Amino acid sequence: MTFIKIFSLPKLLYLLSNIENPPPHILKEITKIMYDFPWNSKPDKVSRKRIITEYQKGGFKMIDINMFPNALKGRWIKIIMDDKNNGQWK
Repeated sequence: MTFIKIFSLPKLLYLLSNIENPPPHILKEITKIMYDFPWNSKPDKVSRKRIITEYQKGGFKMIDINMFPNALKGRWIKIIMDDKNNGQWK
């Protein structure tokens, strides 16, 4: 999981952040590849729901690719609504 989080996800997240609404079939394929890698294309040994939970709850804190586009949009709304942000782009 660490290998995926360090080397693959930053590149994927950059690409996904530049697509307004990624097609569901793309997100599904990314998820399939992400979870096939650690288990060598065999059935998951740990449930995907468990993998995306916090460390304190016994998870691996993996990013949920299906929720990522919505999280990015929510983050931008937070930045735009922040009165302390005086960037020229705003």
